[in-house]
Formats: sequence, structure tokens, C-alpha cells
Amino acid sequence: MKFRPDIEGLRAVAVTLVLLAHLEVSGFKGGFVGVDIFFVISGYLITGLITAEFAKKEALEPRRGWVSLRAFYFRRVKRIIPVSFFVLTVTTIASFILLNSIRAKEVLNDSIWAALFGANVHFIRIATDYFQQGAATSPVQHYWSLAVEEQFYLVIPALFILAVNIIRLRIIPTRASWKFRIRFLFSLIVLLSFIWSIVATSSSPASAYFSSLTRAWELGVGALLAVGTFERPSRIKSRYLLLFALAGIALFAFSTLAFSASTNFPGYAALAPVVGAALIIFAGSNSENFVSKILSTKVFTNIGRISYSLYLWHWPMIVLLNATHPHLLKTSQGKAALILVALLFSYLSFKFVEQPIRQIAIPRRWREERATLSGFLSSLNSKGFKISMSALLTIALFIFGLSFATSRSTPKVSTPTPTPSVTASATPSLSPATLEPYTKLLSQWSKKILDSTFIATVKGISPSFDVTQSYDTWRNPDCTHQASIFGVTEIKNLAICRQGTGTKIALFIGNSHARMWQRAVTQPFVKSGWTIYSFFMPWCMIPNLNGIDHKFDKVYDCDLYHNDLKILLAKMKPSVVVVSERLFPTMSFKAAGQIYPENTSESKFWSLYQDELTTIRKTVPTVIVLGVTPELPKPISECVDAQSNLDLMCQADGAKISATVTSQSNAVKAAGAQFIDSRDWLCYKQVACPAIIDNTMVYKDLDHTSYPIESKLSLLFGAYLKQKAIL
Repeated sequence: MKFRPDIEGLRAVAVTLVLLAHLEVSGFKGGFVGVDIFFVISGYLITGLITAEFAKKEALEPRRGWVSLRAFYFRRVKRIIPVSFFVLTVTTIASFILLNSIRAKEVLNDSIWAALFGANVHFIRIATDYFQQGAATSPVQHYWSLAVEEQFYLVIPALFILAVNIIRLRIIPTRASWKFRIRFLFSLIVLLSFIWSIVATSSSPASAYFSSLTRAWELGVGALLAVGTFERPSRIKSRYLLLFALAGIALFAFSTLAFSASTNFPGYAALAPVVGAALIIFAGSNSENFVSKILSTKVFTNIGRISYSLYLWHWPMIVLLNATHPHLLKTSQGKAALILVALLFSYLSFKFVEQPIRQIAIPRRWREERATLSGFLSSLNSKGFKISMSALLTIALFIFGLSFATSRSTPKVSTPTPTPSVTASATPSLSPATLEPYTKLLSQWSKKILDSTFIATVKGISPSFDVTQSYDTWRNPDCTHQASIFGVTEIKNLAICRQGTGTKIALFIGNSHARMWQRAVTQPFVKSGWTIYSFFMPWCMIPNLNGIDHKFDKVYDCDLYHNDLKILLAKMKPSVVVVSERLFPTMSFKAAGQIYPENTSESKFWSLYQDELTTIRKTVPTVIVLGVTPELPKPISECVDAQSNLDLMCQADGAKISATVTSQSNAVKAAGAQFIDSRDWLCYKQVACPAIIDNTMVYKDLDHTSYPIESKLSLLFGAYLKQKAIL
């Protein structure tokens, strides 16, 4: 297969679009489609090489053509692995130097997955994990696309061998030529994968974005183009080929300008960059045109030559610089400087890592080693195959073990966290029995919040930043989990639990934003001799609806939660119900069989919210609602560097949720319930909400509060209950 300088130039276009999109340069929001261009190019080149090799040997020995798999994979290893591993190593070391230990360990875990070409699977798991939605961006996240390509490289040669040998096996009686069979194979892959891409993008957009199954058709288009144009000079006139190429450029421009992070992708939208790339490759396959001539100029080909290194280097630089000096990338000069540094690193790694290794010759005996279907099947019993499978199994078990160990490495808290005083002076810890009036205590706490807005380090906080981050927010050690309570079974291994043994009963309900307040809410009741039950389910809210969460790749079915909640209220007959929730009033949802589109039904949401609270209030004497909480501008793990410095800009803005708080407060009061604005507990004058208050980390991630802060806030809630004569 001859060298195509225009394709080298097309690589430059692809990597430039990705780079400018990641730098958030105006007009390039949709530049992420550069990855799709890369997929088409890879599918075209790799399949073209295999096809050319097979055709050459088939011509020498008719009906006995073959390819050398060992030579094929040796080329792939030389091309991909050295610089890939080099960038991973440098990025991981830099993460331990520049980032805090929590994030550095996460990067190490991500890098292991990336090194084993399982990054897309790993990031699908994170993207669809409810409790990972506030996670910091990984500096090796871009390796997902490399994983997709490598998985393609593993499958395509085997499918190729199967297709060209199908007659010899006499499984399917056909006289179709091997070229026809290959074209049919890739057409089938493209069709099935594209259909699945449309379906998955609609139902599970986050996982669809990273999935090999939803991206296979993009590589397949390139593959189909390679076998479709093989030894078949185009009879289309050059002026029409120029129109094809210009149409491809137009589709790139459309994608870049029209698409953004909110675009459902890949699905139908991916047609634009994929078809555009295919048109340009096809237009330059048999004759030069104006577009291919431009792409073949040194400016484009030189960038295209280092595009692989540039793709690998640019993203870690952006993420690490954003974590340490975010202000630099907010200026044009900072972005330009990063591009220059990325180009320098890319050139050096290309010259001293990529090129020397790519020049290593393939052993002659490997090039002559046949790879036929019968030979492949017979090799399954070979010693080498067994050793390879054992190695792969060992690697798989290692990844699983590391993932399992990481998920289980959270220290268990067996005793309540000591509760420092919230008074201005160094007085002994207060208990609910000796609390001062709520308004006075809240005033003292507000002064501590004000003092905390100037804290610029996490050194000396108690518990430490690392310990706070390691707490399992989702399991309260005080909570005794029940298999069932009043006929209600535990949902998805989350909490239905009981605390206390008193005759007076309280019920605490909500989603993860109730779970994060569990100790703060339950302690005052338990210490006052009550029994309090907790009943939570992720995402589900008081309004009786099912949410369609496109951002976090979820469709939440809350019918079971609401049915069980009715059972609890009827059989438990609580004196007090406390509600805390993260609310999604602008989200698309389904209620009473009708779908309400996103950003169109906020008034309907609040109507359902008020109606449901009113229903609860009719059977429960006291209903208390904790207002929605403000969110940090980025996950707390991104706010702390390796030297324990805290970004002072990493404060939540309580004013941003004012409209939501007002709507919630109005609905709560209209339903006859009591409302507590959580900003009074977390913010100074409901606006400035620091990440540390009274020497304690407030947040666990982006929007969930930390376990240690709960005990301090329990004093405030206990005082409120006392002031309202509930306790």
C-alpha cells in the first residue's frame, strides 16, 4: 500500500481539531470529532495493509493467500506501545509530583488500565457509576480512543482470515471472490455497529461514547473504503472528486461549529465527521485534487507525522496545568504556550522514541509465517498459545484485583468522629442536651465560616485531607442495615436502616444528598431517645417521577422507591419526617405516563414536588426539608496540590442556587412543612461556601459533604429541633 501524504495531512487536521477543542478555543467546541477522523484513517490504513499483503501472496499462490499475523502485530507494537508507555510513565510520575496523593493514586490506576488497552472499559465504568460523577478528570482519559483502536486491531485480522477462508472450510457454499466476502464482512460490521451506536447513544450516552461496539462502524467505514477501492481505480472525473473532498471539509467545519459537549454523540451525529473523512480519503485515493495537494504540503505532513505523539502529550499537559495553574489556560498566551510545548515534546518523543523503534526490522521468518484459519485453529493447542492465554489471564486478574483492592481500601470508621465545639472560644464539646438556642449557635458557626474563607492549605486539618477522602460516604457505621423493615426490602444495597430504640419514631428519606447528612440528622434523635429509620435511593426525589439523566447516563426508575415509601409511612406512622435531596427540576422526566422534555417543565416539577410533600404532611405531624446544597466549581480532589495548598477559588457559590432554593422553599411552605436553608450551615451570608470550615473538610467530592463535617452540623440540627420543640 503506497504512502499517502494527504492522509498524513489529514492526521494533522484531526489532531488540531482535538487540541483546540480541549483548549476550549472559541469556534472549536466540536473539535472532539478529530478522534472520529482518526478512527476512519486507522480503519483504512490497517485494513489496506492487510488486504495488500494478502492480495500479493494470493496472486503468487491462487486460493492459498495468507498474511503474517506475527509481522502485523510486531508493526502495531512498534508503532503504538513505546511512546504510549513513555507518556503514561511521565504522566504518572508528574501526577505524584504535582497532584495530591488521592488524585495521584487514581491516575496510577487509570494508567494501568490504559497500558493494558482497557481504558475505554475503565472509563465506561466510572462514567456510569453514580458515586463517581463528581470525580476529577483523568490526565490519561484520552487513552480510551487508543484502546478502541487496539481492540479493533485484535479482532480485524481474525475476521479477515475467517472471511477469506470461508470457502475452504465449506461452511458456506459460495463462489464469491475473497474481495467480495471481505466487503460484505465490513459492510455488516458497519451496519450493525451503527445501529447499536444510535440505540446506545440514546439510552446510555456516556458509555456509548467510550464503547468499542458503538465506534466499530467508524473504523469499519475506513476498512470498507480500503477494500472497496483496492485495485479499482476510480472512474469518477477529477472535478467531482474535488467536490467530494470539499464536501468532506464542509462536514468537518459543520461538526466543529455545530457540535458541543451537549451533543448526543456518537449516534447519528458521528456521520458528519466519519463521512467527511471517508470522502477526503476516497477523493485522494486515485488522483490528486486541490484539497489533497494542500493536505500534502509540508506544514500539514510535518504535524501529521507527529500527530500520534501530539495526541498523547497534549491532554496530560492540559489537565495537570489546570490542576496547578488554572489561570494560565484562561488566556490566549497561555494556550499558545501550551501548544508550543506540546509540539516540542511531541517532536522529541517522535525523534527519540517513535522513530528509532519503528526502524527495527521485522525478522524474515516472521514475514514468511503463514496465518490461515486452519493454522490459527491448530495453534490453539500450541504451547505458545497456552502461555499467551495464561499471561492474559494473569493480567486480567491483576486488573480485577487492583480495582477490587482500590474499592475496598477505604478505612472503616467504627467509632463516631469526635465533635469539636462550634463556639468561638476553646470550650468543651457541646451535646444536644446543652445546646444554646439555634439562632445563637448559627451565628457563632457563621463566624467560623467567615474565618474559613481565607484558609489556603489543608495542612493541619482534622481529620487530614487524605483520611477525609478515604471515608466511605455511602456507609454510615452507626447504621444497622436491615434485610427488610415493615415489608420494605433494601434497594440496591443502599440503606434501609434503624438507629435508636425509643418509642418515638422519625423517618429520614432522600437520595445521596440525604445519605451525606445521615449522621448530622440522626444523632440528635438517637441522643434524645428516639428511633429513626433511614431510607435512601440514589437520584430519586419526593416528586413521583422517573428521571432521564442524559448527562450521567442514567434512566432512574423510582417507582419501587415511591411504593416502598408509602408502605413505610403507612405502617411506621412517624412523628417526624426529614427530607434531604439533590433536586433536578430542569431534567427530562416521565410522570404519570407522560414525558416532559429537558428545560421545559420546571413548573410541573415543582407542582409535583409540592403535591407529594402535601400528601406526606397530611399523615405526618412534622415534615422538615433540608434545602439543596451548593456545589464546588470542581471536585475537591482537584482543589488541593501535592504541597497541600488549597485553591482559594475552589469555593461553592451559594448565590448560584438561589432560584432553586426559592422555588423549593415556596413549595415546602405551601405544603405546610418546615424548611432549613442548607446554605446557612455551609456558606457565609448564603454566598461564600468554603471547602474547609472549622478545621474540617466540608466536601467529599463535587457536591457531597464529607463524613467528618456531619458531627459538627449535627449540633446545629439538634439545636433547631430543640428550638422548634420537636425534641
